[in-house]
Amino acid sequence: MKEKIAIVGMAGRFPGAKNIDEFWHLLKNGKSGLTEFSSAELTSIGITSTQLDDPAYVKVRGVIGEEEYFDGKFFGYSNAEAALLDPQGRVFLECVLGALEDAGYGATKGRSPVGLFATARRSEYLEFLIRNLKDELLSTPFVMDGTYTDFIALRTSFKLDLKGPSVMVGTACSSSLVTVHLACKSLLNEEVDIAIAGATSISWPPRIGRFSSPGNIISPSGECRPFDESADGIVSGDAVVCIVLKRLKQAISDGDHIYAVIRGSAINNDGADKMNFTAPSVDGQVRVIKSTLKAANLSPQEVGYIEAHGTGTLLGDPIEMQALIEAFTNSGNQTKRIGIGAVKSSIGHTDAAAGLVGLVKTVLCLKYKTLVPTINFKKASPYLDIESTPFYICNKVEQWEERLIAGVQSLGMGGTNAHVFLERAPSVLRKLKNHKKSFPQLIVLSAKTLSALQSYRLSLIEYFIKNPDCSLEDIAWTLQIGREPHPYRLAIVAVDSQDAVQKLLQREVLPSNFEVLPKINNNFGLIFSGITTTNLHIMRELYYTLESFKKEVDLLFTALKDITNQNFHRIFLRDSTKFNVEILMEYPLLFSLELALYKMWYKLGGRPAFVAGVKLGEYTAATVAGVFDERSTLEIVCMRSQIIQTNDRQSQEAFQQFKSKVASFPLFAPQVPFFSSFKGHWITEDQLISPQYWEDHLCQPSDFSPNISQLTIHPQTTLIELSATSFLRDTIKQPETINPQHILTPFANTIEGNALMNWLEMIGQCWVNGTDVNWHALTRSSNVKRCPLPTYPFERMKYSISRDQVKTQNQNNRNLVSQMINIDSHNVTQGLHYPSVEHESSKKEAITIGIREIWFKTLGCNTLSDKDNFFEIGGNSLLAVQLLYYLKEKFQVNISIAKFENNANIEKLALYIFHMIDGEFT
Repeated sequence: MKEKIAIVGMAGRFPGAKNIDEFWHLLKNGKSGLTEFSSAELTSIGITSTQLDDPAYVKVRGVIGEEEYFDGKFFGYSNAEAALLDPQGRVFLECVLGALEDAGYGATKGRSPVGLFATARRSEYLEFLIRNLKDELLSTPFVMDGTYTDFIALRTSFKLDLKGPSVMVGTACSSSLVTVHLACKSLLNEEVDIAIAGATSISWPPRIGRFSSPGNIISPSGECRPFDESADGIVSGDAVVCIVLKRLKQAISDGDHIYAVIRGSAINNDGADKMNFTAPSVDGQVRVIKSTLKAANLSPQEVGYIEAHGTGTLLGDPIEMQALIEAFTNSGNQTKRIGIGAVKSSIGHTDAAAGLVGLVKTVLCLKYKTLVPTINFKKASPYLDIESTPFYICNKVEQWEERLIAGVQSLGMGGTNAHVFLERAPSVLRKLKNHKKSFPQLIVLSAKTLSALQSYRLSLIEYFIKNPDCSLEDIAWTLQIGREPHPYRLAIVAVDSQDAVQKLLQREVLPSNFEVLPKINNNFGLIFSGITTTNLHIMRELYYTLESFKKEVDLLFTALKDITNQNFHRIFLRDSTKFNVEILMEYPLLFSLELALYKMWYKLGGRPAFVAGVKLGEYTAATVAGVFDERSTLEIVCMRSQIIQTNDRQSQEAFQQFKSKVASFPLFAPQVPFFSSFKGHWITEDQLISPQYWEDHLCQPSDFSPNISQLTIHPQTTLIELSATSFLRDTIKQPETINPQHILTPFANTIEGNALMNWLEMIGQCWVNGTDVNWHALTRSSNVKRCPLPTYPFERMKYSISRDQVKTQNQNNRNLVSQMINIDSHNVTQGLHYPSVEHESSKKEAITIGIREIWFKTLGCNTLSDKDNFFEIGGNSLLAVQLLYYLKEKFQVNISIAKFENNANIEKLALYIFHMIDGEFT
C-alpha cells in the first residue's frame, strides 16, 4: 500500500457491550456476551411448546439489546416512519454519527466530503412487516425506503450530509472487512479525505432461538468454540460497528487521535478451487494473506497476532489454520510465536459485521498492548496440527510487548476473502501533558433538546472526573470543531479539569427561545464605547496572551508611528499602573486598541448586524461599517486629538479645518446599519458620508442613554460592548426589554489576570445566543489535537410494530402508557365520512376532523397543532404524496404538491379543501 491509513474514530454496539469501552471490558475479562432466552420469553413471541422441547432448538444468541429504541426526532423522522425503518438502519445512523464524533468530525461545516462504505444483513425486519402488516400499507413509500438494505448507506449519507462515495457491499460474512479495504482504496485514490467503513447486522426478531441440525453450522450446545476439539458450530449474533479512516500523514498533520494504523489490505475470491460453492478454500485464503503481506510491506516474522475468522465449525477452522500455516511458514523461516484469537467465541457470529468486529477487537488489543482470551477454548482440535507450528491459541490475558502488528481475517460464504494488517498508533503522537496551570479554555456543548443537553453535561462531568490529567485545550478544540451545533447550548471557561467540573455543575441550563437561531447569521450588534486610560491593563493582558490581538495592535501602532513619528508601543507597554500622556497620543492609542479588538472579533464572528459608537467609539464604528478605511480614520482621529488638546473645540476655524480634513478622504456607504450616538437614532447613508456629520460630532454633545431601546427591538439580538467599559449595561434602564444574557460587556470590572477569561466567556455567550463562531481563529496552539470524548446522548424512544399498531414509549420512563398509533391505511381512507350539513362552519369542522386523522396517521403522531407545518414536523415529499392520495380517496379532490406546499398545515388545508368542494377552486 503506497500510504498507511489511520483509524481515527470508532463506535459500536455489541452483544453484552453498549459501546467500545464496554466491549473491551468484556473481552479482557473473558466474559460472554451471549444471552440465553427463557422459555416464557420465547413462548410470548410465538415459539410453540413443541419447538421449545425439541433438543435441536438453541435458545442462545448474541443480542445488542434495546434494538427497537431510536432517537427518531433527532434524525427528522415522524413516529410512523421511524417505526417502519429497519432497526439495522436506525442503529446504524446513530453509530455512524457516534464514530464521526469520536473522530472529532461530527460537524458538517467545513468538513471535506466523507465516503461511506457499508454493509448489512438481509432485512429480516421486512419479512417481519410482511407477516404483520396489511398489503396496502406495505406498498407505501416509507416501507420500501426503510427496509431495503440497498438504501442504508444512501439514507445515512443523506441524513448526515456525507458527500463522498456511498456504497453498499455484499460478500456475505466477509462484507464488513471488504468495506475497510474499499474505504482504504478510496482514500489512497484521493476520492475523499475521510472514509467510514461500517456494518449493521440485526436479526429480527432478535430475541429468538435457532434450530441446529446435522450438517448445518448452528452449534447445538449454544457455545462457539473456535479451534477447540469440542467445536460444534456457530452461535448467531448481532452487532453494529463503524470506523473512521484517514490517510496517516494527513491524520498526523490534522492532529487527529489515532487508534491504530492499517498497513495494508487485500481481497480476493476462491473461484472454483473448492469442494462446493459454500465451502472455504485453502488456496484462496493463502493468496489473500500473501497479497496483504505484500501490500503492507511486511514479512511473516514481524507479525505478532492474527484475529482469525474462527467460526468454530469442523470444516472451517482446520482449513483456515492450514491456510495460515502455509502463508506464514512458506514465506520464510518463521520461528517466532504468533497468537491466534477469534471474537466469535465471546459474542457469536455477527454475520455481515463479523470482520469489523474482529478488527475493532484487534485495534483495542494493540492500543492496550494486551492479548485477550478466546473463551471456551480448552484443547486444540486434532485436525489443526497446531503443535508443530509457530501458532498458538490465545486463551488467557497476556501482555503484548513486541511485534505489535496484527492480521485480521474475514471469510465469506461464496468465496470472497479479506485480510487487513494493523500496527499500533505511532508513539510520537502521544503528547506529554503540561501539568502547570494552563490558559483558560472555552468548553461548548449543544443538543437538540434541553434534556439531552443536561445528559451531555453530566457525561462530560463524568469524563473530567475519570480523566483529571486530560488536555483541556484538546477537549475544548474537539468540542468546538468536532460537534454539530444544535439549538440548546451551554458554554463555560475553565483552566483545568477540576475547574471544568465545578463550572459544569454550577452552570444552570435553562430553556430558551431558539426557533430563529438557524435563520440568523449575524445576530449581534457591536457597541464601541471607548477604552479609557484606567483600564489599559486589560488591553496589555490581551496583548501578551492573544497573538491575534498582538498582531493587530502592532500593525496599527506601526501605522500611527508613520503618521505621528511617535512610539506608541513604548507608551502602551511601559510597566506602570498610571497612564499620563498628552491627548495628542492618548486618543489615537485608545482608538487603535478598540479597532484591534474588533479585528480580532471579526475573525471569530464576522461582520455585525449593526454598529453604534459613543464619542471616540463612533469612529471605530464607522471604520467597522466601512465608512472610512483604517488609515483615513487614524489620520482623522489624530487631527481630532490635536483640536481637543489645544482647547480649540469652540473655534469655527478649527471646525472647518477638521471638516476639510475629513472631506479629503474617501467616504463610503456603510455596509451595515449605523446608530448615531449623538443624533440618537439610525442615520442614513447620506448623513454618514457627509463631512458635516463628523464636524457636528466633534462640537456637539451626545446622550446615548434615552435611545438605547432602539437597539433591542429584536429579542434574539445580542449587544456586544467591544470596549473595556460597562457603559452598555449601565445605560440600559429597562433590562426587561432584553434578555440579560444578550447584553455582553466582557471587560466590565475586569480584575488583573482575568481579561482572557472574560474574552472567552463573551465568545461563549455569543455562541450560546446563536452566533456562528469561527473556532479556527480562536485556538492558541498549533499543536492542539482532537481527542475521543463523550458523544451525543440520544434520547431514544421505543418503536415497535404489531399487526395494527405502532407503539412508541419513552426509554427513560417505561411505566408511561404507550402511545398507540393505528397505521392501518384501510381505516385511514374508509373510516371517516363528513356529514352532509348546510352550515358552513359545521362542514369546515368535519373536513378538519377528516384531514386531522389522515394527517396524524400519515406522520404517526397525534399530539400536533393544526398550525404545524407538515414539512417541519417530520413530513417529506414521499409522505406528502401518500397523504395527498388519502385525501383524494377521502374527499374526491386532486391537490398538487405545489398547492399542498402553500397550504401545508391542517388549518390552511381544511380551508382549501372546503373551497374546492364548494367549487371555488379547481
